[in-house]
Amino acid sequence: MNTVLELYFISQLGEEEKMTVRNPKPDLTADEIKSVMEDMIAADIFVTPSGAIASPSRARYVKRTTQDVEF
Repeated sequence: MNTVLELYFISQLGEEEKMTVRNPKPDLTADEIKSVMEDMIAADIFVTPSGAIASPSRARYVKRTTQDVEF
């Protein structure tokens, strides 16, 4: 199973922007994730088409299972 952590931010222009982290630690708490997102904003190094990221919006783990079809 492939797992990613999707981090959603609100940009300076009010648009929601997503960043994806591959193979994240599975046991991160909401507080830990939000703290890292705030650190990313404070670093001011990420710019999106709708401006710099300005505030955390939400986060979620996404798990994907792949099954080959034999024929």
